Amino acid sequence: MFEDDPIGFPRRGRFSEMKVGLEEVAFLGLVVLSVIGEFVANYSPIISFWYWLTMMPVFAATAILTEWSRARAAGQSAMKVIWIQVVHWGGAVIGCSPPTRSGMWAGSGTSTRA
Repeated sequence: MFEDDPIGFPRRGRFSEMKVGLEEVAFLGLVVLSVIGEFVANYSPIISFWYWLTMMPVFAATAILTEWSRARAAGQSAMKVIWIQVVHWGGAVIGCSPPTRSGMWAGSGTSTRA
């Protein structure tokens, strides 16, 4: 018989014997931040915009660290993985950043031009 099932949970043993790694803790933290973001989005769309813009570097750093850890464990080039993540998250930040020359402020829909 197999000791572990296909998704990695032990069939026998106690729950307290399972090890919690960096990826699980990071994932749980991101889920908590996402739930907080949903509450913020329901409260105020403008504050929500700034919340998610602020959370992007947090999500990016978490993704880079976990992927770097996986790459090292698998013997892959860590720099390639980091570069892919930086390009991905850099594009997301640029795409979601507020317009600076269009006269719009923070996505409020009101123009600051006279």
